[in-house]
Amino acid sequence: MGMGIAGEDFKGHRAVCAMKSKRRPLKRNGSSQTGKEKPGPKTIPDNFLLGNRNGWISLLEEYWPEIGWPLECIRNRRSSTIEDVQKAFLPLKEKPNSGMAARFYQDSTEVADAREMRKNRKQLSKLDKEIPQIKSKRDEQQWACRDAEAAVKEASPNDKDKVQAEAHSRKECLLQLEVNLNRAEEERNALYKKLHDEEGFIFRTELLDFLRSRRYAVSPRSLANALAGLPTMKWRQSFARCSAMIEESYVKLPYLVFLAISRMWDRRPKEFRRAPVDFFQGEAIKLPKKYGEARDQLCENWRDLRLAIEECWKAKHPAASIPFVITGIFIKNMRQQKGALERVLAAREKLVSP
Repeated sequence: MGMGIAGEDFKGHRAVCAMKSKRRPLKRNGSSQTGKEKPGPKTIPDNFLLGNRNGWISLLEEYWPEIGWPLECIRNRRSSTIEDVQKAFLPLKEKPNSGMAARFYQDSTEVADAREMRKNRKQLSKLDKEIPQIKSKRDEQQWACRDAEAAVKEASPNDKDKVQAEAHSRKECLLQLEVNLNRAEEERNALYKKLHDEEGFIFRTELLDFLRSRRYAVSPRSLANALAGLPTMKWRQSFARCSAMIEESYVKLPYLVFLAISRMWDRRPKEFRRAPVDFFQGEAIKLPKKYGEARDQLCENWRDLRLAIEECWKAKHPAASIPFVITGIFIKNMRQQKGALERVLAAREKLVSP
């Protein structure tokens, strides 16, 4: 039997999925019971860090069926690279509200360290302040040039040479300001791209290091704790600070469904040659109440789940990936707009839980 999905922690409606094999038991916050990290200096205010952490939780729970299994594979394969991390996040590229993950799936990266990034960020901040100032001076000089041009037309013969000289001087000053502005904007754009690529490298290398450490569960909430402080701080410091923060009890439906299907799959008595529709049907009805909305959705949309199981079984997937695959297809089926025929058939196949 292939590697399955281990138990879940639902205390306070929190859901942390811990994979089997050589993992230390988890505390309530998802950290291991040994090797506690020190929080370190607070380079990011708690409120910003908390907001980032909650944003990552929401994103990862929503798309866990697509990215959870690739991340597990990276964790279990010692030869994994930052390119593998990029590939794991590519399914999010076209997804709504996935901008937080852009540093992972962007096309380019540039090798960098924290010191280099701080230097570039400081220079970028300096340019962001200088450019509006140059623009303001440029705009003022444009008005001054227009004023001088009007004065040339109105000047008497005795004053015309002096006024023309002043108009020429103002025009030269305007041209220099335009050159300075173009140079500053080009430098800013190049520095912004460089910093963007450097951040992509930091995000991928830090996540790869987190996965290779094998110290924590590969779950949306443990990953969110590690990612929240990037790229300003290391994942260890981010994890230590975020693990101490209060977590929201709400869990996104796709991840809840994944946990429910993982539980059912881990309870299988044997390997199946055919799609185990009857097995999942019996297990779905018996899901404990703690699975709440996930159990209701699986029973209410049993036809979508059955079709997902059958579709999954047409391809040969590793046993440990089955919950990810079935969940992904089920969520897609459930959210598809259905015609009258599909609605009637779905209604006839609903399961009634005890």
